[in-house]
Amino acid sequence: KTLHLGKDFDFLTEPSPEQWEHAEQSLRDFGATDNSGQLNDYGQSMAKLSLDPRLAHFVLQSIEYGCVQEAVTIAAMLTVGRFFVRELYEQEEFRLVKNQFTDPESDFLTLLNIWDAYHATENVEAWCRDHFVNPYWMRGVEKIREQTLNRLAHLGIPSTSNRNRDLIDMAILAAFKHNTLRFHRGTLYENRRWEHLE
Repeated sequence: KTLHLGKDFDFLTEPSPEQWEHAEQSLRDFGATDNSGQLNDYGQSMAKLSLDPRLAHFVLQSIEYGCVQEAVTIAAMLTVGRFFVRELYEQEEFRLVKNQFTDPESDFLTLLNIWDAYHATENVEAWCRDHFVNPYWMRGVEKIREQTLNRLAHLGIPSTSNRNRDLIDMAILAAFKHNTLRFHRGTLYENRRWEHLE
């Protein structure tokens, strides 16, 4: 959308009609397009963050709840996606170490716990080795996090911080509400578009 590339563009691998529709529906769900299907101001702000659209939406939704830094950190962690490295014979020790970070109610807050512990250490290399974390991937998280905070600053958005988990959860729900399901009947669930899933 930002580059004004339409369906007639000569892509190396052309998206299927279903992929086009899914992408356009997602942008509509995020409130990123106007009635003509073009990016509106909100969509332009999402594009300027250079994140996956879902994560850019999450970061912008966090503004209302005052937890921008937390959302940016989680978005950076999700962008990298991999953190742990271990050998097969280290599985039990790894399980015990990983449990130190695990939030029983939220994978998002587990990622935040990993970042907090990493960011608080003075000897990064030793900490990463002791906790089965790849330092190269974590430096990638740092870079994405810093770039995103800088882009938010250029948009005039303050980097607020709030560790109230209820507010963070509300920001997550606001951004990912279309991924939620509700029980319908039997073994059926409905997503936010009221499509039945089993």
